[in-house]
Amino acid sequence: STILKLLMRLYGPSSGVISWNGVNVEDLSMEWIRDQISYVAQEPVLFSGTIRENVLMGVDGEVSDEELKRVCEEALCMDFINEMPDGFETDLGATGKSLSGGQKQRIAIARALLRHPRVLVLDEATSALDSQSEEIVQEAMNRIREEKRLSIVVVAHRLSSIRVCDRIVVMEKGYVAEEGTHDELMKKGGLYAGLYQKQSLNV
Repeated sequence: STILKLLMRLYGPSSGVISWNGVNVEDLSMEWIRDQISYVAQEPVLFSGTIRENVLMGVDGEVSDEELKRVCEEALCMDFINEMPDGFETDLGATGKSLSGGQKQRIAIARALLRHPRVLVLDEATSALDSQSEEIVQEAMNRIREEKRLSIVVVAHRLSSIRVCDRIVVMEKGYVAEEGTHDELMKKGGLYAGLYQKQSLNV
């Protein structure tokens, strides 16, 4: 999480350099960096207002109903939106309190996708969800990963949510301890394999 926030220039490093494709992020404009990255946090922020207003929050320019529906389909939101009394015009109340944790997270993902990022960052996006909600959000992520041309960076302590990632980087005390695919790391029998097996036993 800290590395990603440094990359997005939410704060600067006290020493060393954070680079993007070999370019120091301090030499890149804040506006350009934030145009490239959409960020979804562990606790999604929703606002008083309608579903439409929440998905469109922070998006510049006009958005057609077709595009709005498309990103909500990609984020697997349409099932519960269609069940709402007024669809996209349903008022969510203060901080989206009428939605479950999994539904809030999917609205936040739809909002992130609507910005057409090059990089989608999910920072512990499923850690606060129950297993059923996590499975639905994970399904949405797998669909987006397969259908869209963008990079997805997932920060997770719950290792089941990153099993399908193309590359897993294991951090320990600020350093890269291991990296590889799930299968490669399991065969290695190191830190990742131990943590994964421990979590599997606790499910």
